[in-house]
Amino acid sequence: MSEKLGPVAFRRGEEHIFLGKEMTRQRDYSEHFAEIIDNEICSLIKGIEENITKILIEHMPQLKALASTLLEKETLESDAIQQIVESETQSKQKRSKPLETEPT
Repeated sequence: MSEKLGPVAFRRGEEHIFLGKEMTRQRDYSEHFAEIIDNEICSLIKGIEENITKILIEHMPQLKALASTLLEKETLESDAIQQIVESETQSKQKRSKPLETEPT
């Protein structure tokens, strides 16, 4: 599914057991359409990569805290992981809040 191609499925055709795959590979679409499909796949992968990078940067303090604890203990139970993530999230929220000043 993509904006350019829409909700369409493309198949490669049938493979013959006794012949090499590359000799008998068939497509039900043109070279031009294959290029469009390749470009759409590249676009989707780049978008996913950008999204993942953004998520990792956003949660870097939690990841660093987990990595540091894992270097010390080597294994963690799910409760410990949850506690570390929550603790770092709360610390991050405290750091991002502006200091409240009293009115004069």
